[in-house]
Amino acid sequence: GYERKEQVRCMLCGGKECSKCGLDAYKKVASPAIELMHSHWITDNIVGMQRPNETSLHNGALADMTKKRFTAVFNLTEPGEHPFC
Repeated sequence: GYERKEQVRCMLCGGKECSKCGLDAYKKVASPAIELMHSHWITDNIVGMQRPNETSLHNGALADMTKKRFTAVFNLTEPGEHPFC
């Protein structure tokens, strides 16, 4: 049930400095699929990425997603999974 899902926690969660969700997380990826986002191509049509954030979107990530013709973003984060990010 829902209560069990709330107990799922990101083991890498480090708040603003999180290596997967922080504003500089994309720097840890040699060639991110989306500019300014921690992201990887999973298949030719699917990208795995961090949750979009306002700063990255305004600074170029949204333009890059538009240029690459992204049509949808799905957030698969469980409630409470990233409590400090």
